[in-house]
Amino acid sequence: MANIGIYILCGGASSRMGTCKATLSVSGKSMVQHIVDRTSTVQYPTFLVGKSHQQTELSMNGVHWIEDDSPQLHPLHGVVAALKSAQQQYFDSILILPCDTPFASTEGLHALLNICPSVAVDPNGNIHPLLLHIPTHWLHRAQESLRKHASMKSFAHNIRSVRLSHRDVHNINRPSDIPPHPSP
Repeated sequence: MANIGIYILCGGASSRMGTCKATLSVSGKSMVQHIVDRTSTVQYPTFLVGKSHQQTELSMNGVHWIEDDSPQLHPLHGVVAALKSAQQQYFDSILILPCDTPFASTEGLHALLNICPSVAVDPNGNIHPLLLHIPTHWLHRAQESLRKHASMKSFAHNIRSVRLSHRDVHNINRPSDIPPHPSP
């Protein structure tokens, strides 16, 4: 079995949603709980990455907390915190997932886990740079991207793409993105 850690990014601003997306209920449970439930099926250690003020609200049994101590809300700060943690855990690579893709499938996670480095793309070829599998030695690459104020798309540029379904990459940013009916 590969030495992989799974890191779920929860420290965003949620400005379009107006409330913390990680704790938002979708189909009867929080978005982050959907992701944690799905990652439990692939049996790698799972970590939540967020800001210190979120830790109490997001604490879950069996899921480790990693603090992103940067005052800025750029997702690369969460990636850097995850990579630092992963190096301390002696992981070879990490799977990064955003907290706001509650419908990611086990098959989609396995597809990303099978290729390192890899980044998710939807059936139309659009990149989803917050769903990626990267080696832990990319810490310096992430830090350099932050120093240059690069985007996540830029950070994930030239990584092998893994085509996932629209459902796997469905990102919930606004209240209107929440499906009206419970999802299977």
